[in-house]
Amino acid sequence: MRHPILVVDSDAKAGAEVARLLEQAGYSSVVVNTVPAGLRILREEAPSLIITASRVDGYNGLQLIAMAPRPIPAIVLAAPADAVLAVEARQLGADLLVTPTAAELLALVAQKLAPAAMPEQSIELRRWARKRVIGQLAGRVDVARARIVDVSYGGVGFEIDDGGLPVAQRVRLVLPDSDLDIPIDVVWKRPAGSRWAYGAVVSPAQQHAWRRLVDAIA
Repeated sequence: MRHPILVVDSDAKAGAEVARLLEQAGYSSVVVNTVPAGLRILREEAPSLIITASRVDGYNGLQLIAMAPRPIPAIVLAAPADAVLAVEARQLGADLLVTPTAAELLALVAQKLAPAAMPEQSIELRRWARKRVIGQLAGRVDVARARIVDVSYGGVGFEIDDGGLPVAQRVRLVLPDSDLDIPIDVVWKRPAGSRWAYGAVVSPAQQHAWRRLVDAIA
């Protein structure tokens, strides 16, 4: 049986309507209303597709796609049209639909899940696989000293001593050895022994410099 489609929308009515359409078309679905809940489903249930609103309870829906633990097809639903969002969605390998009809949404779902489409998608999305950082890659997140744990083209995992860094906040990541100073958006945090682990996404506007760093990490 195909894994369910993950639907993420802070508007419970809108999320339920998407789920209803999917189930009428023969798909199974799971609906959540926050990005952290979506990340938990991605880790635990391995859905086949993400359908996310462009804004989810203070988050950008693209953050969920960037922080997915494995490559996954994705559709972003937006209203009104946003040219910048469309470009950023494409850079993450996602499709943007602006107030689609039910037929338009289901047609794109079928296209994203078609077996013939999967090899092409996997080639595109493999770029977002995470790399575990071996050894020490030290930096700063705002004023806190940080240890970089893993990186991908879309985001970064790091550890700091302080658990007070809020989720859904933009901070600056500084890596002195790489002359890198960029803004990142924190999307999750959890205790990690005596420290705190965080996950953040890198803005597509900064990804040219960020990709060079990711490519250089063995």
